[in-house]
Amino acid sequence: MSEVLRNDIFRFTADLPVQQGFYRLCKSKPENPQFYLPNLLVSETQLDSRLPAYFADFVVSTDLFNSIEDGDIGIVNNGNMIRVILSRRANHNTVLVTERCNSGSLADEDIIAKLLVESDPHKIIALFNSETESADA
Repeated sequence: MSEVLRNDIFRFTADLPVQQGFYRLCKSKPENPQFYLPNLLVSETQLDSRLPAYFADFVVSTDLFNSIEDGDIGIVNNGNMIRVILSRRANHNTVLVTERCNSGSLADEDIIAKLLVESDPHKIIALFNSETESADA
């Protein structure tokens, strides 16, 4: 079996617990701090000053810092781990979008669709059954 070319799961440290969910990963102040997802500051070292208001939280991980580009999308779980799910460095990003999510998970097709529309160069191809009725109908 071949080795992993690019790790996508990273452990981090944080002063306070980081809320689970999707985040835009940032190494510095984003050009446009207003984004559909909260901004998560990733650093190699602890902050010397107060966290700017445009960041929802802050994590420390040298491996993660060296593996991401500003604007990558990651998901934080409750075990101080981040998984990078959309990477600007990747040749291809794949996202599975289901017709309906009844599991109560954080992954919702509206969130993913808006995220990908606003996150150039990430693109999505959604394959839905044309006979499926909307939940709103």
